[in-house]
Amino acid sequence: MFQTISLKSLRYRYTLFTCLLFSSLPLTVYSQPTVLDVYDESIIAELSSSKVWLKLVHYKRSRFSYINSKKKSSVITDDFFLSSTGKGDPASELKATIFAMNKDVEGSTEGDMDGHAQCRFPARYYWLKQVAPDLLASAPSVICTDFLKWSAGNKVDSVSLFFAAGYLGNPASYYGHILLRLNATEVSNASNLLSTSMDFGAIFPQKKDGPLTYIAKGLFGGYDAGFTHGQFYKQDHNYGEDQMRDLWEYRLELTESQKQIIIAHSWELLRNKFVYYFLRNNCAYAMGELVEVAIDSPLFERKIPWVVPHSIFSSAAEVNNQDQPLVSKVIFHPSLQSRLYKNYALLSIDEKLFIQDFTRRDAGFSDAGYSLLASDSKVRVVNVLQNYYQYRVIDSPDSLPLKKTKKSVLLERLRLPIESNAPSSTVNDESSLEPPHLGQRPTMLRVGALYNATFKDGLHIQIRPAYFDTLSSDIGRPDNSTLVMGNVEMEVFDNDIQLSRFDLLDIEALNTSYTGLPGDGSYMWSLNVGIRKQNLSCNRCLTAGIEGGVGQSYLLGNVGTYFFAINGRLQESYRKSGILNVTPRIGFISKDSWYGKSEVSIAYRDFINDGKQDDWLFKFEHRIGPGRNWDIRLSYEKDDVDQFFIGASAYW
Repeated sequence: MFQTISLKSLRYRYTLFTCLLFSSLPLTVYSQPTVLDVYDESIIAELSSSKVWLKLVHYKRSRFSYINSKKKSSVITDDFFLSSTGKGDPASELKATIFAMNKDVEGSTEGDMDGHAQCRFPARYYWLKQVAPDLLASAPSVICTDFLKWSAGNKVDSVSLFFAAGYLGNPASYYGHILLRLNATEVSNASNLLSTSMDFGAIFPQKKDGPLTYIAKGLFGGYDAGFTHGQFYKQDHNYGEDQMRDLWEYRLELTESQKQIIIAHSWELLRNKFVYYFLRNNCAYAMGELVEVAIDSPLFERKIPWVVPHSIFSSAAEVNNQDQPLVSKVIFHPSLQSRLYKNYALLSIDEKLFIQDFTRRDAGFSDAGYSLLASDSKVRVVNVLQNYYQYRVIDSPDSLPLKKTKKSVLLERLRLPIESNAPSSTVNDESSLEPPHLGQRPTMLRVGALYNATFKDGLHIQIRPAYFDTLSSDIGRPDNSTLVMGNVEMEVFDNDIQLSRFDLLDIEALNTSYTGLPGDGSYMWSLNVGIRKQNLSCNRCLTAGIEGGVGQSYLLGNVGTYFFAINGRLQESYRKSGILNVTPRIGFISKDSWYGKSEVSIAYRDFINDGKQDDWLFKFEHRIGPGRNWDIRLSYEKDDVDQFFIGASAYW
């Protein structure tokens, strides 16, 4: 993994001065020179510019690297640096590190040793021992009690990255989340609930900021961020049970040396702070850097000003580590909601009917319908009811009736046989779901041909930095949802290029119930902030505004989902049309399948202040292709005039 500096390349200049100048003069005593007194500057320059050292201290090239190539660490905690100039000087920090590693511990107690540089920076020490052991030839033997206890004596069987699916209930979680787990040898099994996990996130003040302040600080660096650690069961419960988010585990194929430096560097990063940027210095960036300390392959593109979790997992699944795939195994950890949906789908019609009656009119287990069920059927029913009432209690923690019913379900389960074929496990290696890295890549470029009834033939160009729309592949994201940021659309007619739309933010979540049970699913909602053309027939008629909507969606068998919604838009007045319009709409979204996916909708836009601008709106759009690296889009729209489009999309 590391390239060792040869012993011969170090120029030691040891000299013993034991001469008497004159017999009458006192003896002059010279102290033993240290390694730093005799180092070779070329060796220090080579080591301090190496990729691993720059990663260990988190040096980044200046944003104005074309003017100034100076590097600066992204860590903002002063104690992370052993040199007073170490934050911006890799060579100075390396010299200070070597000196501190060789510092004597004579007279120190075992407890005092945890403050030694070897204990504070075990990854730096481990790396120097590998590449330049002679620079640590005089280093004392230090017992790092705290680090050894934390790392379980370095007994780590493997390292895993976790993807927590996107959560549309919290803006900070729309893109998903990344965790890292150190899988301890003594608890190495399917769950590893007691193993240590590493998390990274913004540090919020006790007094919560308002929504606008929250967004502004998140985007422009108003919050500090840092790493935290804990036993994995806490994260598993938080994401899988409380937030109903599926977890995907990507187990990494690492050498023993690579595992050790990740463990050691994880310890170094605790209690140190960074500046948080939602689009860049986020969990994906931090965890990607942590793994990159151990491997040669990059996990994200440095030149792109945003990093999302999907990019990390997509890269990890494609790169090799020492001639072996970096990812050795992908394991699905279903959320409580996913377990409920899966178990419910496997029930028979009679079993579903009993559950419908039980949840709607509290039929109870004394009901004749329940007594007629076979023993294994009762187990399946009660297992689903367990999932359901746990789900409801988490959503409504103060509901005493729900808690009472949940208790009665648990008591009934205790009366039933233990043996069951019911799929109620929390970890499923053989999930029928496809892992997130097979989903659509986040950044998109679309180019295609337009025909507009007013402007005739034209060209459509669309650039979307992130993330997905309704017709995108459902793999690795909430079904039938939209999450778009920074979308830019342009049209070219008669060699005249115009901006036709810009979406700063576009979100839609259908929140469809997959069981039809009370409390499953919630209201459909949407939010859009941006500028767009007033209609398809006008020229240079952009209006800025904010739009939101609420509604309800329903499953239509295995065919797809239909919905009803009412949208309202507050915007600039165009030709005295007024600043407010209301748009009721209905629509249908087909199920994602081998032939693609479709959406059709019809709406009526009613301007409150100007009936002349009112109009019927119709839209049909279809995706052809897998939607991961490419797809083809076909669409027809009517908004005052007809418009047709066919184009190809590239994703990366």
